[in-house]
Amino acid sequence: MNYKNNTRYFTKENIGKLSIACWVAVGAGLLAYFALNWYWSYLGASFALVAAVAAIVTSTMSVSDKEYTASVVNAENAFKKDFRAFTEEKLNAHNGRGKAPVSLDEEKIKFARAYLLEGQIMFRVGHDGRRRSNKLVMTSFYMDKTAVYLGYRLLSMTSDECEEIFAVYPYSSVESISASRPEERPSFAEYDTVTLKLKNKPEPIVFHMTKDIELDHLVANVTSHITKDEE
Repeated sequence: MNYKNNTRYFTKENIGKLSIACWVAVGAGLLAYFALNWYWSYLGASFALVAAVAAIVTSTMSVSDKEYTASVVNAENAFKKDFRAFTEEKLNAHNGRGKAPVSLDEEKIKFARAYLLEGQIMFRVGHDGRRRSNKLVMTSFYMDKTAVYLGYRLLSMTSDECEEIFAVYPYSSVESISASRPEERPSFAEYDTVTLKLKNKPEPIVFHMTKDIELDHLVANVTSHITKDEE
């Protein structure tokens, strides 16, 4: 991952505007160059040359929304690949030898992604109006009859900072699961905080996940399995 390039997306967001201004200055310099007066022609040519160099330099420094999003997509694909490999390895180990290897269908693996918009982050509203940060929250899960397979990665796009969870939680080991949104969280944040409490463990598993139908599916289905185990 190009951390330096991703950092420029947040720290050099006005460079693109400066580059445009430089090209405008080039045009102004060329107009002066074609003036009848030799003094203005010389001054205009010099000004246009300096502005052109500045425009080229600033354009190479800026990072567009599209470029940063491409880096995010690469991070997503790497996470999806890691979670799929983890889940299939666990399923194959559970099945034992002599059985055909498990290969999961894509639609059976649920995935959600959001930008972290709280804490120590770098933040920017792109030219497309979307809010982005340098912290990426990615969650995947797969559920079978006995357990939920969970993958979570909180990834910095500007450094090697990374927190992750890859684990299998049998329904019989889960005490409860819930999703909540702290009052201090920005209203435009697209994620909730999920708390997974395990039996015989004092510290819960806490992670973020996009608030959508997949989150509702996770909470509802795990809760349903817990209820069945208690009956």
